[in-house]
Amino acid sequence: MDSCRALTTSGQENRVVFCLFLLIAGRLINVSLPILSKWIVDELSTPDNFHYSLLFLATFLKFLQGNGAMGGFLNTVRTYLWIPIQQYTTRELEVELFKHLHSLSLRWHLSRKTGQVLRVMDRGTSSVNNILNYILFNVVPTIADIITAVIFFFSAFNAYFGLVVFGTMVLCLAVTISITEWRTQYIREANEKDNATSAIVTDSLINYETVKYYGNEEFEVNRFKKSIESFQVTEWKTQASLAFLNCLQNAIIGIGMIGGSVFVVYMIVHEKTLTVGDYVLFTTYLLQLYTPLNFFGTIYRVIQKAFVDMENMFDFMNDEVEVKDLPHDLPYRDAKGTICVTNLTLEYNIQYNALASTANWNRSTRHCSFQ
Repeated sequence: MDSCRALTTSGQENRVVFCLFLLIAGRLINVSLPILSKWIVDELSTPDNFHYSLLFLATFLKFLQGNGAMGGFLNTVRTYLWIPIQQYTTRELEVELFKHLHSLSLRWHLSRKTGQVLRVMDRGTSSVNNILNYILFNVVPTIADIITAVIFFFSAFNAYFGLVVFGTMVLCLAVTISITEWRTQYIREANEKDNATSAIVTDSLINYETVKYYGNEEFEVNRFKKSIESFQVTEWKTQASLAFLNCLQNAIIGIGMIGGSVFVVYMIVHEKTLTVGDYVLFTTYLLQLYTPLNFFGTIYRVIQKAFVDMENMFDFMNDEVEVKDLPHDLPYRDAKGTICVTNLTLEYNIQYNALASTANWNRSTRHCSFQ
């Protein structure tokens, strides 16, 4: 934590630049590994001339790349370097939001539910980091890999393979984005109902004495139960629509895979223009390319939910401060005299006046009288 506090803006910028460099290196490794697999398979057809250095190089690149279960060395280093940046962002945002909430009037706080404010504050600050992480380290690399793969297959194979990869990727992304946009209404509704449930719990426990005084325990429990049931109905819609999206993604990816694989085998068996290593290259590259797309719907959903949470947080940030200190206020000077205040009112709700009178301040007795 001490090192995190000592980070300067330039130091954080250097970390961001190095993380971007690791992302670019990861994209190059994703292209190199399928090519190495092709070379290894082709050289195994003539074992006498096999170069064992290819195995060591492929293993080393796989160590850097990792897989779905293990992040790999590059991702591990990137995650380590990103920790201070994430902490800095969270700290600054939470402090700024906390400061803004304290600057708002009592009327604003009395009109809000404490549990809902706490939930929005917690989700809003974490949503900013989620958006940065998922967009920078998931969405952007996936799109970059797709563009690189299309260019590679156009140049290394022929236009048909490039069109297969391009069409499959575009169709999969289009279906993912369109269905996820449709699902956003359920995500937003579930988020609102979850906030309402949290508000019921917090406010009921804070006002424990009032609940016990009026014997409303059963009423509060039933209200909480109905809120959970309402939330779960919306939650089912979000989960069911996600399952439907995953089925469509798998179908599109499967069609693209079989279409390209059949053509590769045809060119190997009949036209003799490709080798077995080319088949390994094609399938390895596509499987490597399709793997992030299986989670793209989930990532896109998380990003959508993070935007909703961030929107709720910025709604609080956009609430104007009613009582502001003027920027050029004069300092107080002790002067002899009497201060007379007329039509003095004190209110924190426009419907109720806590004080409405004329006040006279006697400086000698330091006493204020109201009429």
